[in-house]
Formats: sequence, C-alpha cells, structure tokens
Amino acid sequence: MAVQAAASDRRVHRRYQSIDASCMIDGKEYSLFDLSMGGFCAKNYDGEMIVKQKFQFVLRFPVNGRMVKVPCMGIVAWIRDDMLGGMFVKPRGEAYDLLASYLKSL
Repeated sequence: MAVQAAASDRRVHRRYQSIDASCMIDGKEYSLFDLSMGGFCAKNYDGEMIVKQKFQFVLRFPVNGRMVKVPCMGIVAWIRDDMLGGMFVKPRGEAYDLLASYLKSL
C-alpha cells in the first residue's frame, strides 16, 4: 500500500541529491543539496535575499564530461538556517535541455 505524502511534501519534479552541481548567486558559489527540473536547494547560503525575490544565478554541472554554466532566473521559495530553496522561472531552450540531460544522467 502506498503512503501519500503530506501536501507540503509533494513535489512536481523528482529531486536529485548527492550531485556534482553548484550555483553562483551574487558572485558567490554555493554547493547544491538537491536539484530538480523545478528548482534547487543551496547549502551554506549567507546572502541577503528574501522570500519571493526574483534573482539571476548560474547553475554549474557536468554534461558529457565537461562542466557547463547555465544562466537562469529564479524566485526564492524559502530560506531556513543556511539553506536557500529556489524555484526556476520557466527554464527553456538550451538551459532546459542541458538541465534535463544532466538530471537524466544521474
């Protein structure tokens, strides 16, 4: 019998953890705790953004043996302790394709 997750724990996209990915926010690089097609969770965040703030960032992850840098737009979903949850603002085109390729390889 399947157990249904609480509404707050349901996810549209599968999350991937233990990944070789990071993001650059305001010139500082943060390791990622997890990543999905919908967003990410950055570790050791010490910036000054607030919830619902839109921001630009760069994802960095390996595709076909090389590190790629993908410019993105996001919205701060939450900040807890030293973690930041960010949602992508409609990744499309090459950014979407590269992210999908990376996650598919995991």
